[in-house]
Amino acid sequence: DIDKYVSEKIPFVSIDRYFSKNITYVSSNNFEGGRLAAEKLSELGCEKIAYIGRGSKINNATRKRKDGFISYCEENGVNYEICELLGSAEEFNKILDRFIIDNFKDDIKIQGIFAVTDEQAIDFINKLDKYNIKVPQEVQVIGFDGSKSSVNDTIKISTIRQPIELIAEKAVNSLIDIINNKNTEKEIILPITYINGSTTKR
Repeated sequence: DIDKYVSEKIPFVSIDRYFSKNITYVSSNNFEGGRLAAEKLSELGCEKIAYIGRGSKINNATRKRKDGFISYCEENGVNYEICELLGSAEEFNKILDRFIIDNFKDDIKIQGIFAVTDEQAIDFINKLDKYNIKVPQEVQVIGFDGSKSSVNDTIKISTIRQPIELIAEKAVNSLIDIINNKNTEKEIILPITYINGSTTKR
């Protein structure tokens, strides 16, 4: 647990996790990312959509992705479901397997999925593949992260992309300013973008 080591007296910048109003915090706009994912799935013709995600029990910015998703759905009358667990991967896999059996195996009741990360989006697509469910023809999937593991990678998943390079740059610059006793913004929220990949209809 890092909390007990975090002090305002130590130069410290947090990425994607809020500690206190006095600790500088850098993040992408997770809330707007969740809204954008729901909006895109709705625009792409999905009658019912769902958020799926496994998260840490420690409160962090990624939870705002679900909040944004729900916000868009509630405001626009979009039919939605939530499949979430704050806990172990093993527990979440059991819940997700049941969610797939109930909503996809015999009859596709949900046409669009927003996964909290690209990694979880890929896991979900692999699970659908076991039931011969086609992505994006039958179910469309959007992830969140949009980061590349190398310069030569192409992003195949439709995703909400965080400005990873800019997040790193802002965090480093803020830390240098703190060390040099300069005033710094306490909350730096950076814009997200939608990347159209092969897991949604074009």
